[in-house]
Amino acid sequence: MRRSRVSPPVAEDSFEAVVRALRGVPSRRIGEVSSGDLVIVRGTVAAAAGRPRVRSPLTAEPCLLWSLRVTDPQSDHGATELERQRGAALVVTDGTGRAHVDGRDALFVTERRVRMDAEEAPPRLRALLRAAGLEWDPHLACEVAELRVGDTVAVRGVTRIESDSVEAETGSYRDVGRTVAIGAAPDRRVIVALGPPYDLDPDVW
Repeated sequence: MRRSRVSPPVAEDSFEAVVRALRGVPSRRIGEVSSGDLVIVRGTVAAAAGRPRVRSPLTAEPCLLWSLRVTDPQSDHGATELERQRGAALVVTDGTGRAHVDGRDALFVTERRVRMDAEEAPPRLRALLRAAGLEWDPHLACEVAELRVGDTVAVRGVTRIESDSVEAETGSYRDVGRTVAIGAAPDRRVIVALGPPYDLDPDVW
């Protein structure tokens, strides 16, 4: 079984960098794409069948992707002390098909962050800090974002058609449509965007 892994610090997740990557990329329904297309698809996210999820460093609850940012408000310009993210395999559906995304290597961007203000850090957060050579201090500002089953996302990447005849039972109905994999583009990793402003139609920017 493939295990999820912690991504290294990312330098490509500034708002400006992500907007540049999304601008001009066409939005497509999954059932309309061809292999090799650089597109944005939008849909509801679920866990890939038989694949493990990851656990939030803040709540320890299972999720599909998480992003962690620890800053020091007392330093010059609120310096970032630690930035990490972790993800699992996920599936996006839009009614015309499904797209498989390897969340382990995706860039997760969102403004839906929860800030932790506490004297003591949860064990998972402490472990991440110690792995980076840091110790928790109550004056640090910790923000965590989580992607959960049922969230609506926008995914930017290059498509590869896996099947046009997938038929699988989901609940009490059958879901038939195109199945694709979305992988990295030559210029950057797959982008998984949750919530505004990143999930807006790029044509409005």
